[in-house]
Amino acid sequence: MYIKYVLNRFLFTCKIVPIFMTIQKYKRKLNKKQNKFYFYQQ
Repeated sequence: MYIKYVLNRFLFTCKIVPIFMTIQKYKRKLNKKQNKFYFYQQ
């Protein structure tokens, strides 16, 4: 039971982490674009 729980958690993390990483990447890209845009506006 416990091993199954750990495996499920592990699989869940393996699925979630890449998604989270890509989201972070896109956020950074968006922030850079927004910063440039803001910089040009001044």
